[in-house]
Amino acid sequence: MAGERPLRRLQVVAALLVLVGLALLAGGVLLAAAGGSAAYLLAGIGFAASGVMVWRRSPHALTLHAVLLAALLAWSLWEVGLDWWPLAARLDLVFVFALVLVLPWFARPLGGGRGQAVLGAVAGIAAAVAIAAGLR
Repeated sequence: MAGERPLRRLQVVAALLVLVGLALLAGGVLLAAAGGSAAYLLAGIGFAASGVMVWRRSPHALTLHAVLLAALLAWSLWEVGLDWWPLAARLDLVFVFALVLVLPWFARPLGGGRGQAVLGAVAGIAAAVAIAAGLR
């Protein structure tokens, strides 16, 4: 019974990641079809893949989410620079999920270790950029 609780937490986070991914994917397809950026389409794929990997308790789930956060951070900075509100709107969900996944009770069942360190470092960089943007 005690071992089921962490597994359930992971499953809830995984399901939320997949749902967010599917929503972003659907919106991203519409945006790309209208001639807009494909970034949301790609972000949707990244969220959904991250969710599937968390569900499967893959040790690469944390690293994938770190790559997703880094890619969205780079795209956001390219698109809006250090303008805090638009930056926050583009990074809010991926950052919150990163903070959740880096917590020991989520990261440990996923293998923690290097993936947890990478995700923590990328989340720290994203937080520093957000703080710098807010102080601007």
